[in-house]
Amino acid sequence: MTILEDLKILKNEEVAKNYMMMEIKSENIARKAVPGQFVHISLNEKVNGNKNITNDPLLRRPFSIHDVDVERGIVKILYKVVGKGTFLLSRKRANDVLSIMGPLGNGFAIKKDIAKAAIVAGGIGVAPMYFLLKALLKNGVEVDFYLGALSKSELLLLDEISSLGANLHIATDDGSMGKKGRVIDLLYKNLKTVDVTYTCGSKLMMREVVKIALAKGIPVQVSMEEKMACGIGACLSCVCKVKNNEHFEYKRVCAEGPVFDGKSVMMV
Repeated sequence: MTILEDLKILKNEEVAKNYMMMEIKSENIARKAVPGQFVHISLNEKVNGNKNITNDPLLRRPFSIHDVDVERGIVKILYKVVGKGTFLLSRKRANDVLSIMGPLGNGFAIKKDIAKAAIVAGGIGVAPMYFLLKALLKNGVEVDFYLGALSKSELLLLDEISSLGANLHIATDDGSMGKKGRVIDLLYKNLKTVDVTYTCGSKLMMREVVKIALAKGIPVQVSMEEKMACGIGACLSCVCKVKNNEHFEYKRVCAEGPVFDGKSVMMV
């Protein structure tokens, strides 16, 4: 069930250059969210319950749910400052109030018979995968986590991922940490038999991940990102092309996604 609430920011701090971690208080979203879902945030401030006079930007912005603390009722959002919307969000401070919808979309499927999984994340694509990693490990799944970035300065959550017990594999384009080159090259050389692969990052990266996994007979789930307006499937602005047997159709990333079967969306 989607919830629309005015929620208080607890923290909104820089964790690396141009990367922010925001914590919001929401017992409802924290309790209901599953890995892979997102929230839709309005940047119009609320002051004593009244809207600020600004309506710019007009549309809400979607953000993956990075993590939740159910006991404390906290939801975490990891995001990169890349445009006007994220810049405005980065200026928010503790005790500011935001209008937030969530949790939205369909999350990752975690089947009970999974023994081992691979997670592949590129750049800010790591944002939804930490929540997924925690859920997999909680279910007793062994996880190989492939993390790629342009350089060491853009590698996020290294200590957090390692401390949870994942087998961490790192690649950077400039070779400043881990294997020099693309994370998909590292995946190609190291991917062994796993029950499922999960990935989030650029479409180019995810397409390559799907090709590598499918060549080994491994199913893949991908987390898609598209610009969206309503976030609830009404406006049809975030559709992506999906293969259905020998035919194609369009599905809404906000409603049928953002998680899709990799073969259906990356091999079209």
